[in-house]
Amino acid sequence: KVGCPTVEMVKITYGSNAKESTMTETAIKTLKEICSNACISAVKVTSTACTAKDQARIMYDMIKSKDAQYVKGLYGTNGDKVVDVYEDSVKKKLSADDTKKAMLDKINELGPSNISHHIVSDDGKICVFDVAPPSILGAEAKKRFVKEVKAHPRVAKFFEPPADPAYHLEITN
Repeated sequence: KVGCPTVEMVKITYGSNAKESTMTETAIKTLKEICSNACISAVKVTSTACTAKDQARIMYDMIKSKDAQYVKGLYGTNGDKVVDVYEDSVKKKLSADDTKKAMLDKINELGPSNISHHIVSDDGKICVFDVAPPSILGAEAKKRFVKEVKAHPRVAKFFEPPADPAYHLEITN
């Protein structure tokens, strides 16, 4: 493995929507091991575990920046119902805060974990995060990353593009 970084050399950066404080030591170590084994020196975590309120805001912002149909393509049937609340709120000319509150109410009604894998309980058994595909440079590096993620024993769940816009990892602690 000439030229591959050691686990200690792998650099993880965090996007504005990622809370570094929600990353467990085990998850950080696992991600660094995956990157080291895949000969990747740096990755960017763009999303981490969130509350139902955070999820309502994330979905609201994504609908505003992309559109409702895009968001419906990401979250499945229950997520579609949350997007429908957004669309209904717009028709009723509700404020942004009232729209987010209505979306939050729908998320809680349907069950937060039925909306997004990022809404997790506080039991600490799983650490959830997304890695930005553009932070892994080159098609071959992306293939190596995916191979190493799938091979790592601590990875409980993994979604990759095009099923998810990011590399979504759930790590057992």
